[in-house]
Amino acid sequence: MKLKLILLLCLTSGFSIAQSNSFMYKKQSNIGAYGSIVTKYSNLNGFDAFLIGGRGGIILNKTLNLGMGLYGLASIVPIDVTDASGNILGKDRLHFMYGGFEVEYMINNKRKLHYSISTMIGLGTVASRNNNKVYPENYFDHNRLNNFFFVAEPEFNVMWKFAKYLHVSLGISYLQTIGAKYEFLDDSSLSGFNGILSFHFKSGQ
Repeated sequence: MKLKLILLLCLTSGFSIAQSNSFMYKKQSNIGAYGSIVTKYSNLNGFDAFLIGGRGGIILNKTLNLGMGLYGLASIVPIDVTDASGNILGKDRLHFMYGGFEVEYMINNKRKLHYSISTMIGLGTVASRNNNKVYPENYFDHNRLNNFFFVAEPEFNVMWKFAKYLHVSLGISYLQTIGAKYEFLDDSSLSGFNGILSFHFKSGQ
């Protein structure tokens, strides 16, 4: 699965970079900007999960988007927490965030209904709401927030041009974490398919 994902990332990124390079030879270029509100439905640690976040950046020639994205868990996902000896103390609430650099290529974007493919490469982190038996002085488990790991997320969207500066999209992505480890969580607990609903606000279009 990781090998297939890496190949998909390479193909997507390579295609986008090739398009970007072709823009350099055009006599006239167009630069705009975009910002998006993004909601995602996922499955984390075996539970339904909703994430919310945003992305933003620049648009080159109305076709290539280059920017950054950040997403965080917005619903309650329980996890088992342990003491220093590994004994289970009980249930706690998962905190999960990830983000990074995003490249998106728009297909047939002059049409009202069009498509996009994108790739995000960045970092993620997991923690839990503070368990009072272990960290009574902290609301969050700050002592474990430094366990960053690699994330990659290829994505495909169907987009509808609701208005000149507002596009709405439905999409699917596959989030792959590499090196995630927290309590009983690992990559298999956090990786998987996401359903996506996004609202995109664009200028220079």
